[in-house]
Amino acid sequence: MRTKRFSLSVVLAVLIMFVGSAAGAETIKLNLATIFPSEHAAYTEGIQGWVESVQEATDGRVKVMTYPGQTLVNAGNVLEAVKEGAVDIGHDPASYTPGTLPLLTAFQLGGIEFDSGKVASYVAWDIIKNDLVPLKELNDVKVLFFYAISPGNLHMKEPVRSLQDLEGMEIRTSAPSTISQIGATPVSVPMTETYQALQKGVADGVLAPDEALEGWRLAEVTEYTTITPFLYSDVHLITMNKDKWNSLPADIQDAIEKVNKKHFENVTSVLWDEIDKSGMKFAIEETGQEVIELSEAQKEKWIEKLQPLHEQWIQKMEKRDLPARKMLETIKSLAEKYNKKFQ
Repeated sequence: MRTKRFSLSVVLAVLIMFVGSAAGAETIKLNLATIFPSEHAAYTEGIQGWVESVQEATDGRVKVMTYPGQTLVNAGNVLEAVKEGAVDIGHDPASYTPGTLPLLTAFQLGGIEFDSGKVASYVAWDIIKNDLVPLKELNDVKVLFFYAISPGNLHMKEPVRSLQDLEGMEIRTSAPSTISQIGATPVSVPMTETYQALQKGVADGVLAPDEALEGWRLAEVTEYTTITPFLYSDVHLITMNKDKWNSLPADIQDAIEKVNKKHFENVTSVLWDEIDKSGMKFAIEETGQEVIELSEAQKEKWIEKLQPLHEQWIQKMEKRDLPARKMLETIKSLAEKYNKKFQ
């Protein structure tokens, strides 16, 4: 009789453990908003690739529903939506919220040469992940991972071979001070509206990485590309609501952090360079895009023309008690380091 009672107790204990374990392994559902359309590599590889890796790393305990193409939040509002908890996770270019992410606008200043998106990505990684410059503006969210896009080139309706060629031109950009400094007029529209702006003559060209020629179909409405790796870059942030992040079990947090680092190293840090190649290939082969390389003399003129922006930016940021000089000097130093390392 005692043996039966003992056996029954063991069975009940196992059942209780099983039920408790099952309850503890309940699926965690999160949502993620991004401005990029579902067919863009920033979504298919950058976002969906990360989502799939997180699901695998957590044995299916975390499932992320993605909402591409502004279906959940409009461009420029993503970071605020994450802070407020309207969405769990958001993908936002820093240039879309310059007032909220002031120090990261340093990446958009002309006159700093990034040889590739990988270079700019590792510069951003060292600053943000290694806390080389305190970015208090990110304290209200959990930064999951991020990357920098490849340097922007000028994709134009008319050829640009010198600074003089830019006079009177209107250029869509997320770096307006840079475009103004080189003598053109900046046009501020989201990338989602750039094709129409070029098509309707609202803009004469666009400052953007080469991937936009294919990813946003801009090769269909431009004819010339001038290579300008010193005009601007931008940091794309994938952030999470801080309370939501803190509510996750420690083992889930650890698994996601490991995915974040691996995804940056293997995917997002080189993503823009890879899709740039595809974008340019598409533009040349499908639409006959002409590529213009500036002479060394012209390149030096452009970079010299852009230098006053740096001190202007520093003074503007220091009025807000932000460590702008340290930020800019750190970016320049790291850019030089990684330009050499990844050449």
